[in-house]
Amino acid sequence: MMGLRPTSSRPEAALALSRKKSAQPYITMLILASLILFYSLSISAVSIGSVPDIRDIASVLGGPDRSKIIDPGSDNTIDPSEIGAFLDGIAEGQLKDYHIPGAAVSVVKGSTVIYSKGYGYENIDKQKPVNPAKTLFRIGSVSNLFVWTSVMQQAEQGNLSLRSDVNSYLKDFQIPATYSEPITLLNLMAHTAGFEDRALGVFVRNASDLKPLDHVLKDDMPARIRPPWEVTACSNYGASLAGYIVQERSGMPFQDYVQRRIFSPLGMNHSTFLQPLPSDLAEDMAVGYTYNGGSYIPEAFEYVQLYPAGAASSTALDMAKFMIAHLQDGRYGKARILSQATAEQMHTQLFTNDPRVSGWDYGFMEMRLNGQRILWHCGDSIYFHTALVLLPEKDLGLFVTYNSLGGAKARMELIQAFLDRYSPGTEGRLNAVNLSRNSSKPPTSGLDGSYRPTRSSYTTYEKIESLISQIQVTAGANGTLKTSQSLFPSEKWQELDPLLYLKADITTPMDELAFRKDSQGNANYFFYLNDPRTAYQRVAWYDSLPFNLGILGACILLFLSVLIWPFELIFGLSRFGWVGGERNRRNSYVTRAAHWTLGFNSLLNLVILAGLLSLSLDFSAFLYEVPPAFIVLLNLGMAAAVMSVGSAALAVLSWRRGYWGIVGRAHFALVTAACLAFTWWMINWNILGVK
Repeated sequence: MMGLRPTSSRPEAALALSRKKSAQPYITMLILASLILFYSLSISAVSIGSVPDIRDIASVLGGPDRSKIIDPGSDNTIDPSEIGAFLDGIAEGQLKDYHIPGAAVSVVKGSTVIYSKGYGYENIDKQKPVNPAKTLFRIGSVSNLFVWTSVMQQAEQGNLSLRSDVNSYLKDFQIPATYSEPITLLNLMAHTAGFEDRALGVFVRNASDLKPLDHVLKDDMPARIRPPWEVTACSNYGASLAGYIVQERSGMPFQDYVQRRIFSPLGMNHSTFLQPLPSDLAEDMAVGYTYNGGSYIPEAFEYVQLYPAGAASSTALDMAKFMIAHLQDGRYGKARILSQATAEQMHTQLFTNDPRVSGWDYGFMEMRLNGQRILWHCGDSIYFHTALVLLPEKDLGLFVTYNSLGGAKARMELIQAFLDRYSPGTEGRLNAVNLSRNSSKPPTSGLDGSYRPTRSSYTTYEKIESLISQIQVTAGANGTLKTSQSLFPSEKWQELDPLLYLKADITTPMDELAFRKDSQGNANYFFYLNDPRTAYQRVAWYDSLPFNLGILGACILLFLSVLIWPFELIFGLSRFGWVGGERNRRNSYVTRAAHWTLGFNSLLNLVILAGLLSLSLDFSAFLYEVPPAFIVLLNLGMAAAVMSVGSAALAVLSWRRGYWGIVGRAHFALVTAACLAFTWWMINWNILGVK
């Protein structure tokens, strides 16, 4: 359950976008606040295992200064006697800096666990410290690695074909043949099946609310919105579908399969996919916390509906055994979970959006840091944040997990510090572009536009999240680009090769952008160097953030303008052309009805936006279910749409019969147009009526 690209606090979006020049800043803030409800839903997508944003990786160097324990000039050997002091200095500082109650870490070299330790508390109220061998953490999308290992086991035994249509393994439901090319297990492993993303319904509040996996996969199937192999878009549904296929072919529930075929052979005796936890493990489950007002607030156990994709609970020491098995090509001691050939295949690249950026292996993500090819996966539930990192060339593995929201940033900081200390290396390119130099390169063309993550919803009201997660690309002189996103400062890029750009700031970590053009010569996608889980797709002008902010701002202004009508009689606005004299008085019933209809229509639209604003203040409810109040707002939208059609008819009538003065008729027509535009807006973003 890898989330949409932004992973920092969502309320910052309103502050970031409010910096845009606007004639009505407070109204713009109202618009943005009403959208934050949907933007906040991306946290639920992040919630089960997002890949950190490129900016999360970049923020490592902007974190607390711990240069005294990071020595890029050291060699890459690891002395077990000093690694403890090194990791302790980082982890203990992180617990304080990021308000994290507890954490656990393990490091393996070859076939040996060379370090494991717990930090802080698994339960503050009981003052129970974290034990790396016993304390269980929710590991989010790191659970995917057990799905893909299971798939490779079944393929190795001949029970599955990685290239066959997944429908050949499904008895109770089928994936629609939206495109001529079928979805295969390889597509699921590389997240190239072409499913849209869904965030809602990932969690449920109680164990009794969990539905059988086949029911969820059948009833909550996301739409196929692009053909297989086009680009990546991480899918919780796809990972869970693969787990279900393992279940069908093996003849045992997926959680039992993993227990028998992976956990037990590796001696992972404190790991499980079961929800709730077995009684012998429940007492050692770490509590997830939020931090507010100087206090740590314990949160309830998180029940994951698509459980193969994110429901595993494990310990740092158990995960060390899993890392060893993969570093040793499927072997752990005398046990073997994969043949050497299968393990080697699993660690080779399966797909990349562009040869110049990192891609997917058979379930592992690739990342390039410090000149190293890294295999890894990260995972997030709502309150837990985890990462598993393998350096095959160094025969080295790192696992780290935290039990509060601050772990999302702490995770990447620790990984970067660990690499700087034990695998310093160099970047593949020198990040030393000088934008002030003279260059004969022509201005970049065909790249300007708004781009949204391919890991987005397209057919549900979650589509609106993609508004604020869009990245704006603007071409500059001398082969430069500028990118901007609502949550982050703009970034400058310098062309290295055709359609390849390097971050043009030597004070920040290296990053690259690679663009893909369509047959007409316009860019239709771009990709970040270390973000294989998603591509960024150019959007149509009417889906772009600037256009939508403009149209919503204009609508709100016109909706508010109807407040002038109650004062018509008081201020005698007839002399300004708002009231049309004798003819208007003869048709007073009709004109009053027209004003009442359009006035109520405008008020209803404002209520809808205000309701979205109110709900955005408590987005946590959306992580589990659609709140009843939101359903009410969707149905109010239907009522407003019907009234907009009626208002349009009255606007036409007002001109034919000469109601009011010219100014009054023009004002009525403009407000009617705003109501119709708002109706279109709700239709376009799938928030008109119950979905």
